[in-house]
Amino acid sequence: MPTGLELLLAQKVGTAAAKAAVLGLTRRSFPGRLISRLKRHQIEPKLTFREKWGIRRLVRTPDVWPLLWALSPTSLTDLALRIDEEVVVRRGVAESASTRARLLANAVQAEIMGALDVDDAQAGLSHQIRLVDDSVRSLDSRLSDLGVGVLRDAVPLSVDPDVVLRGPMEALGLAAKHAQAQELSDGDPVGAARLFCEIAERLEVEGYGGLARPVRLQEARLLTKGRQPLLAAAAWMPLVLKDLSDGSTPVCREAASAFEQLGGVPSAPAWLPARAAVITQLDRWFRDLSVLSTSLLTSACAVVEAEDPNAQELFTLAVEAALAAGDRAAVVRVRTVLEAAVAGAEEDIAVRLELVLAEAARDEARWARLLDRAAPASAGISTKHAALVYARRGRYLFWDNKLLEAEAAYRAAVERACRAALWQDAAQWMLARARILSRASVIGDLSDLVRRASAVRASGSGGLLQRGHDPLTAALKHLLAGKLQAALPELRRHLRDSVRVAHLEDEIEAHRRLGTLYEKTEREPAAAVHHYVMAGDAKAAARIAGLAPFFVDCAALAEHPQAQTRAAALQATAAQGDLVPDADVETWITRSLASATGARTGIVGPLPWVQGFAVLAALAERIEEPHLDAVLDAVDPLVPRQANEHTWVDDSLVRIIAGLAVHLPASREVLSGRILALFDASDDLARELLNETAAVEACLDQLREPLRQRAESGKPIAVQLLAIQGDTHPAVVAAVEEQVRTAIESPPNHGAGYVAERVGVALPAYVAGCLPVDRQVDLARDFVRRALESGDSEGNRTQAMRGCEVLAASLPDTVRRELAELVLPASRGDAPLSPFDQLGDRFTHPLGTFQMFNQAGSLRRAAVRAAACLAVDEDVARRVWEAARPLLRTGNRADSLAAAGAAYRLAERGFPPPMRWADLASSGDASLRQAAAALMAVHPEIEAALAQELAKDNHHAVRCEAAVACSALASRDPDLAQSLAAILSNDARFSIRRSVPVSLLIPTEAQGLG
Repeated sequence: MPTGLELLLAQKVGTAAAKAAVLGLTRRSFPGRLISRLKRHQIEPKLTFREKWGIRRLVRTPDVWPLLWALSPTSLTDLALRIDEEVVVRRGVAESASTRARLLANAVQAEIMGALDVDDAQAGLSHQIRLVDDSVRSLDSRLSDLGVGVLRDAVPLSVDPDVVLRGPMEALGLAAKHAQAQELSDGDPVGAARLFCEIAERLEVEGYGGLARPVRLQEARLLTKGRQPLLAAAAWMPLVLKDLSDGSTPVCREAASAFEQLGGVPSAPAWLPARAAVITQLDRWFRDLSVLSTSLLTSACAVVEAEDPNAQELFTLAVEAALAAGDRAAVVRVRTVLEAAVAGAEEDIAVRLELVLAEAARDEARWARLLDRAAPASAGISTKHAALVYARRGRYLFWDNKLLEAEAAYRAAVERACRAALWQDAAQWMLARARILSRASVIGDLSDLVRRASAVRASGSGGLLQRGHDPLTAALKHLLAGKLQAALPELRRHLRDSVRVAHLEDEIEAHRRLGTLYEKTEREPAAAVHHYVMAGDAKAAARIAGLAPFFVDCAALAEHPQAQTRAAALQATAAQGDLVPDADVETWITRSLASATGARTGIVGPLPWVQGFAVLAALAERIEEPHLDAVLDAVDPLVPRQANEHTWVDDSLVRIIAGLAVHLPASREVLSGRILALFDASDDLARELLNETAAVEACLDQLREPLRQRAESGKPIAVQLLAIQGDTHPAVVAAVEEQVRTAIESPPNHGAGYVAERVGVALPAYVAGCLPVDRQVDLARDFVRRALESGDSEGNRTQAMRGCEVLAASLPDTVRRELAELVLPASRGDAPLSPFDQLGDRFTHPLGTFQMFNQAGSLRRAAVRAAACLAVDEDVARRVWEAARPLLRTGNRADSLAAAGAAYRLAERGFPPPMRWADLASSGDASLRQAAAALMAVHPEIEAALAQELAKDNHHAVRCEAAVACSALASRDPDLAQSLAAILSNDARFSIRRSVPVSLLIPTEAQGLG
């Protein structure tokens, strides 16, 4: 209960709000909370026991109470005088007592409201607002008398323009002292450091902390030069912590070097070498991928054991870095040290450490205690830390795939953040809610959350991360400039900070940009895939994984709780199914089956069950009998459907059944039934079977009669499947004749003001093999006619030219010569574009508001391939190569493939090779090397050394052609064929190992291949 004197003082203050705040000052817990909050201000040297006790006694003194919350320079000066007289401990000539007193007065006034109980703080804040309001009213009235208007809500400038324009030394009258410090730097570094300290303190008191930083750096350097270990260590640490926090002042390497130098001074503290080591590790973690979490935390534990005064801050930064790197196990291994650090830390450090421990150890009991302390009715922690606890809980639940619970936690975080004026964090956490609801497939106007986040962000700059340097912006600038080494530390810092304050959108963006960075190195596919998967960017992860020269193991990520992350890992694995090691195939089949048969919820891709089927499709030709029933049990329920019904896994279903049919001869009776079920389920599934000719051929004995029955009943796709296999059943021949007649008699695809883009224009060419030659000639001439129609689109004309290429081998020489002369101008690029293509070219600009797919050059490439197949003499072959050769200079991969394909076709058909085989094999163009590898099957002069280099080529397409060529090569040069087979049998890709003839391998190699 307050005494009579306290009540009397409260009456003198005047307002009810002030009375309530005064009474709150007398409560026993208030001074202790104030001392705890003063630790945030990093006052150097730190508060002594006598100073802490003096502040406790001073804030209980009644005549000091009005000075604690008054918002005037006079009250600050008066409070500083009292602190100077009653609190500050003199530390000799190096200490400026009056400056220290002013710093302490500033800190006390800043923290007074936070130290009070909630009700008392609200009362005190109301009193402060009343004082401000009265001052503004008074100023308004005086200015109005002078005829000057003033806006009540105007915000005063926080930076003096004079300081900006003239510089702080001139504007604040510090130039003479600065010059004196510079003069003393060589002869008396300690004295110079003292002067620099006074200059810096003045700048900081005036509110120019950023401008004081270079001066503090000079002070630290001079104290190091003067061999003052304790003073130098105290001067360096604020700069080091600033660098480790936001990277704006890169001083860590210099500071660590200084600590190492000072470690040999007799008066140096024992903890100095440990401090140097952990700072070095923390700084290297951002830029050096070889710094693992284990070594980082080992050095952090060492600094704690050495009882470094700044051990808690350094240890906190280390465990947060390890958590951002995803190494929870390393954090859990230092749990004992972590718990001890929590026990003796101030609130900010304690909350951050507890959050790390709760997340790393998946400790629900600790989470419950943190959430109890953060609850609105509890006074366990400050409002801003309560907001952080809720946000970190939301992030933790998101990655644990508890999406609706995560959204609720972020909602609570937004509420607490707004109350604590953490506007930037509140905005980020609202974006996190939108992301979570999207992944949870919640239907609603999520853009409204984004709009509200923008409004909140505009409310102010308050946030948990107060930094003048934006690492993401800096990283993007470096990425655009190609400075990958400079971008890496910025992105890793951005990732760590995003995890620390639970900015989920920033965390995902950091992962995506790190994926981009590692992709650009062209040396780190595994790291790129990992970060793309964590970002949920499944397409990018699959693209990089598919191009990697080795298997990127996503096993850990494929078990991740978060659904989209798990699905992205599965999609990346599906893209590199050919690279899955034989020893891992069974594990991946089991894992993908579990995903494929798991929950089929959600509409926002990627989805785990969809990608589970994709992995099964990629591994279909490696699935053994023991898994057959389980795979069919997963596939069968998805096949029956209503008309025009589709699933997201239709292509995977067909590929799975087709792969099994090719790989498991003993089960073809069962699998042929599944092929027919797919055929009957829908036309789309039946059409997919046209791409699986190997499976249809493998099961043709079982499929022939059922497909003939379907062909007789008018199923055109059944006709096409049988015709491609060379079936000459009357019903098939009659149906193919009808399809060819329809194709030849079909009207043009274009007319006045329109062009119709067709699909399957070349399909009749694939089925016409069962017709008489004369009918094939008619179809080939029609294809060439349509390919040269200048009014049709390039897409339609390219398909028609492809049809001519397919039919070329079955045409008489006279017809081939005739058609070759017609096609050659198009192969030189002389075919005019249609008005439609000329119009479409206007819409291919990358910055255009309307975009159209650009097929430019496809007709010429198709004409080059067709002309090579139509050539009947050396003169035509020479002109074909003259037309194809310029394509090698364009830099377009498709052009190079077309030219290389022409070279291969001409050489394969017995014409003189347009290039020496050795030149093809040693070319820098992978397409030409691919042609050289394919020509090993027919070329008479093969250099063994170059052939072996082709078998080891970086491009798997080259190695694949070399493996296919081994069979034909064996009849001419068995020794070379065996040497190539020995190399290719150990290839990382299953498809290449499978293509190697087993007859060329010695028994041990053949066993390994199997």
